[in-house]
Amino acid sequence: MAGHTAPFENLAIYSDRARTALPWDSTQRALDIALVAITLPLWVPIVFLMAALKLLTDGRPVWFRHVRLGRDGDRFTLYKIRTTPADFQPGPHDWSDEEFPPRTRFGRWLRRYDVDELPQLWNVLKGEMSLVGPRPEMPAHAEVFSRRLPQYGRRLVVRPGLTGLAQA
Repeated sequence: MAGHTAPFENLAIYSDRARTALPWDSTQRALDIALVAITLPLWVPIVFLMAALKLLTDGRPVWFRHVRLGRDGDRFTLYKIRTTPADFQPGPHDWSDEEFPPRTRFGRWLRRYDVDELPQLWNVLKGEMSLVGPRPEMPAHAEVFSRRLPQYGRRLVVRPGLTGLAQA
């Protein structure tokens, strides 16, 4: 893959900004905007209903905001509905699985149906994410992966996605 590398802390990022944009980039962006905009009347009420239920069942905070790496290693704030107890804050070296992090009762329901992920459609509209792409990682996790997988930085050539091959 052509391009140049730029250091991001200890992570080598393969950047395509040095050459013309990828041919499918503008097409994918147009499809992202169209699909998210068309479904907006469906998902926005669901997000606000789930946020209201979260507030009633678990209290504040309702929203989970977390810094992730986007295209070219740009940092962005990823949005979700909080599924964990109010006082829980993930550490940079925490790894999620079925038992971790701890979840509230309503949070387990949100996770089971992936409803907590719907606010990320806002990230798609903002151009920080795509509907399909690699998982948006925390910077600390990306550094660990890049040490173990020399070509890991290539995934930062594209926008991260809500879903993708590695997110099944």
